Amino acid sequence: MISSTGKGIAFIINPGAGKGLAAKELSKMRQHVELRDAIFRITTTQGDAARFAEELGKSDQIHTLVAVGGDGTVHEIVPSIMGSQCRLAIIPRGSGNGLSGHLGLPFGLEEAIQLILRGNSAPMDLIRINGQICSNTSGFGFSAWVADQFGRDGQRGLLSYIRLGLTGFQGYKPLTCKIGSLSFPQLLSLEIANSSQLGNGAWISPQSLTHDGQAELVFLKKPGFLSVPGILLRTFSKRLDTSDFIQIMKAQKGVIQSDFPAEWHVDGEYKGITDRLEFEVLPHAIQVIH
Repeated sequence: MISSTGKGIAFIINPGAGKGLAAKELSKMRQHVELRDAIFRITTTQGDAARFAEELGKSDQIHTLVAVGGDGTVHEIVPSIMGSQCRLAIIPRGSGNGLSGHLGLPFGLEEAIQLILRGNSAPMDLIRINGQICSNTSGFGFSAWVADQFGRDGQRGLLSYIRLGLTGFQGYKPLTCKIGSLSFPQLLSLEIANSSQLGNGAWISPQSLTHDGQAELVFLKKPGFLSVPGILLRTFSKRLDTSDFIQIMKAQKGVIQSDFPAEWHVDGEYKGITDRLEFEVLPHAIQVIH
């Protein structure tokens, strides 16, 4: 066990996560007898989590940073603790919680706190993609278009994500992507996966591991509209890798070139438009409690 008082543990809390659940739980965390010496930082705008993580990660007194939020909060925190002795912990309160789902982290607050206090950790890979650090997945094409719309829409949750996807699906122009001598035409999207889940129980790469030094490149050919329900069923039943529309290859690093610029995201955070993705797996770059 790390501590019975929370000393050396710092919580970075996104109060809007979980439709405000994280904010409602803040007083419970602060009043928890086993967290009386913990530090709490509350974000108010994008970039706060990164700033807090950089400040706290430099302190010799902090050995665990806890992200209370979703994959976006984790995305901001992780670069500051790469290669350090500071460990990452997560209390999943986001709209998707893909990395937490992959790691099997508990949702209940007390169970999550006890897991953090026990302090058992294991190494986890990260992926550098066009200079950005990815802990979960990075997408190119339609999935990133949906991520952009999802951020603008203001409505969170799985149903909103599916609604946006179905709205834009038919009009989205398919891509051709090349990696080395290999060409993948008529793609709806490409996902570079560190973990197995996009979030909300959607298994984009069921065989992915976060500690094997490999990324999975998941190529999704654009299907006909009538094939979409079957693909969704496979995605949520951990069988997407058996679909005829899916190709998956493992790689440690590489350059992906598309025939025209398209949207891309990292850990669900929209990053803009590009026609080139350069990626490299960073083996065992952080320690994560789970």
